[in-house]
Amino acid sequence: MLKLVKYILRFVGLLALLCVLIILFWFGWMRLRPPLQFLQNESEVTEALVDSSYTVNLGFEKRTFEDMTLRTDSQDSIQFTVSFPHIMPEKQYPVLLILGGLEVGRQSLQYIPYHGENILIGYKYPYSPTYWYRHSPVSQVPKIQSAAFSVPDQVTKIGKWIHRQTWAEEKPVNLLGYSFGAMFLPAVYHLAQSDSDIFGPGILAYGGADLYRLFHANIEAQEPWKSLGAWLLDTAVYPLEPLHHTGYMKGEFLLINGKYDDQIPKICWEQLQEAVPEPKTVIVLEAGHMNPKKPELTLEIVKRSQQWLAKNGLINVIPWYE
Repeated sequence: MLKLVKYILRFVGLLALLCVLIILFWFGWMRLRPPLQFLQNESEVTEALVDSSYTVNLGFEKRTFEDMTLRTDSQDSIQFTVSFPHIMPEKQYPVLLILGGLEVGRQSLQYIPYHGENILIGYKYPYSPTYWYRHSPVSQVPKIQSAAFSVPDQVTKIGKWIHRQTWAEEKPVNLLGYSFGAMFLPAVYHLAQSDSDIFGPGILAYGGADLYRLFHANIEAQEPWKSLGAWLLDTAVYPLEPLHHTGYMKGEFLLINGKYDDQIPKICWEQLQEAVPEPKTVIVLEAGHMNPKKPELTLEIVKRSQQWLAKNGLINVIPWYE
């Protein structure tokens, strides 16, 4: 009996050691390799499909929305919604590519009450939060990681597609990231650096750096599980850490944050504001975290964004906020 217990303990010890070695190998694999090695994708877009076209009344104006899918030679699908002027003369328009929260592309566009003589594109992320609740969380972690790593490449491919359209102005695309979307913008700029004319000026609203602190602030658990969960999540998406990429951002930037944000710790948004290179404009609102359930704050952020874009001659003037 004593020998059996010893064998069991030895087996458990070896299993524990194996688990530790696997975690250490994974840790080194994720943190020691150059971040772009996880984010690059050599596939090419082979076709652009209009899934549907319809009219949307935003209150101030009517728009024509087109739900689009880009397909690549590796069978990937990149989805987004394009907002065109309802009556669209044949000319070139400023283009704004928007990465919002986890909403689908068309919903993020509807938070903006007036699009004007501009073309807005709302990006749809390749992962929906509903998947988390429909399947085992363990099975979803690698899918979330894969989806997150694909975002910078997908956004870059959309930027290249925009430049091939006759309705787009022949200048870099304005890139706008809000909340969840702001976290990806530094990596997008870094990935697109070899094609310096794809993206130009950008807005990072309610973003932050130091993903470990961000996860730690938002995980609802007791210690030590809270810290362990934050460490595991940080390691899983470590190549997307904004501080790895801010040094490669080129253009003019607007950064907006909330002074009383309880989801993005102050130290995180201050680090991002410091790391983004000049020229930049920084706005700190007397407000908490942005949320669709806070319509007044959402309108204020949209207003500040459009004022900055218009002041810098990046969009055609939009009169509703005057």
